[in-house]
Amino acid sequence: MPLNYKKVQLLQIAMKAAGLRKPERTEASEAQYLFYLAQFKDSKGSPITSSKYLSNAQMDTILETCEELGWRNPNKSRRNYHGEISQAMIDGINALAGDLGWQPHQLSGMVRRMTRQTQSDPSELTVAEGRKVIEAMKAMLKRHNPDITGNNLTDIQQKFEFNS
Repeated sequence: MPLNYKKVQLLQIAMKAAGLRKPERTEASEAQYLFYLAQFKDSKGSPITSSKYLSNAQMDTILETCEELGWRNPNKSRRNYHGEISQAMIDGINALAGDLGWQPHQLSGMVRRMTRQTQSDPSELTVAEGRKVIEAMKAMLKRHNPDITGNNLTDIQQKFEFNS
């Protein structure tokens, strides 16, 4: 699915600020820009020729590169796009597993399922994968305890919202 206008706009600003795209549109700067985009492939395996055809994961990769080159989103603190999971998130996953009454092999199975068999230990997850696991476990906890509403649910959500 192509990126929406705001995401394309953010990407263009980031690439210009990081020096990956020149503000003036000369033939050489456009060639450099297209060369950079061509390293990404669409669903058919063809090189990407426009930033609007990037996937969200590809956009995150470019934004991460832009941050490494010095660009910062003025509206947000530095994001961790593909980085390692924090200890707070690992502790949160383990606490949710305890609340669900899971054994270690059950948590391992959940992590494998959520990561398409690529990881089995919460400490091996990326930030995005960790968030998916936490949200899934919160939903399970809510289903197992339908009386969790109002303040209790808010407490659970606040307890497991992590800033990376």
